Amino acid sequence: PLLATLATALYERQKALWPRLAAGVAALGASRTREIRAGGPRILAQFNPQRIVSTGAALDSESVRRRPCFLCREHLPPEQEGILYRGSYLILCNPAPIFSFHYTIAYRGHRPQAIEGRIGAFLRLAEDFGAGMTLLYNGPRCGASAPDHLHFQAAPAGLMPLEREVSEPDNLAEVRRWKGVRIARAARLGRAVVVMTGRRRESLTAALRRLIAAFGRRHPSSEEPMLNLLGGHDGEEWRLILLPRRRQRPGSKARARTWKGISSLDSLSGM
Repeated sequence: PLLATLATALYERQKALWPRLAAGVAALGASRTREIRAGGPRILAQFNPQRIVSTGAALDSESVRRRPCFLCREHLPPEQEGILYRGSYLILCNPAPIFSFHYTIAYRGHRPQAIEGRIGAFLRLAEDFGAGMTLLYNGPRCGASAPDHLHFQAAPAGLMPLEREVSEPDNLAEVRRWKGVRIARAARLGRAVVVMTGRRRESLTAALRRLIAAFGRRHPSSEEPMLNLLGGHDGEEWRLILLPRRRQRPGSKARARTWKGISSLDSLSGM
């Protein structure tokens, strides 16, 4: 069966048998959403009190060290089931969903959240899920509530305004092509966004690694450059949406500084 078919069946079964997920789905249904326009881009703000468990979690190193890892298999609730994916990941239903059919894809071993060395797995997941799903990666200091455990997320494609905005040609300005990968930057969206599309997994992996490395050189740190990543596969090619960040919760001034000079991506070393 297709991975998306297996995942849908898992979600429906877990919703019926796991009270915590059922409560999360009910809370999502009762949540309120408001559209905010700041100039050009659209922002959807969701009021969902149950999400405070994740969004308000203490993420300092001492708090993370002292709590049991909720993505490790031995700490999963007894009612929680999963799909073993290619022997290395568990696809789990997120009990505090932001979207209907919201999944967490946790690495089977306990290792820190980092995209380095896992870009290929991210692309393969997007391809296996198919055009109906979007994969997400949040950096350890960019929204991940489990910075100590490698994981991705998945949700139905097209639910985030950004996905639709970068599909409009007028909102993108192509910067260059590199080994079959098209690299573009967003225009008129009020935030720094890089969009990469291509058909070859190896070229896309290499291009993304070089771009992340270039960002790291511009903003040196001992940790992974701060970023969020969205990915999908339409049956023919991948599309990656990279959102570089300077802060965990950037304000207006921080947003203006994020990847200053992004229009000159073609001059980045190694691209």
